[in-house]
Amino acid sequence: MKTLSTVLKTAVLLLSLNLLAQEKTSYISINGTTNVNTFKCVNNSFHQLVPLSLNHSSDNKFAETSINLIVKDFDCKNRIMTNDFRDIIHAEKYPFLNITFLSLDKKDHNTYKAFVQVKMMNKVKKYFVDLTLKDSVLVGNKTLRFSEFDIIPPKKFGGMVSVKDDLNLAVSLKVKD
Repeated sequence: MKTLSTVLKTAVLLLSLNLLAQEKTSYISINGTTNVNTFKCVNNSFHQLVPLSLNHSSDNKFAETSINLIVKDFDCKNRIMTNDFRDIIHAEKYPFLNITFLSLDKKDHNTYKAFVQVKMMNKVKKYFVDLTLKDSVLVGNKTLRFSEFDIIPPKKFGGMVSVKDDLNLAVSLKVKD
């Protein structure tokens, strides 16, 4: 009887870990570099599925899907970097970063071209992003610039450490089956 209890507890634990892993397949990260190091700030606190029909047509579009990210949920895995990131994009004044998928067109078997709108600090920019579908997850990235959102890349320690203007916006989005 004790063995059955242990097996059931183990099964519940494994199921819980599997569900937790599935929830974390969706994330948005903003990656950048300084003249000294790199940084990666990740937001995986949303659990929104992309309503994508996985049919074989060449024209696979969906209605606007919008992801509202809470800026304070971005984590750079370093308290100072996280606070600096939030300060740079004025998290107190602009608590949300919004990504809206305006269209998603199927290019071939597992690649798509998305037209997205990024709203950060009340500045709106539109981009084309190439995405790849693997194991029901759409992944892709796009190079943006701080300056496109009227942000001056910060400098620290009297200019000895300076952040580059280029940013990489990486997306990993779980697709609704």
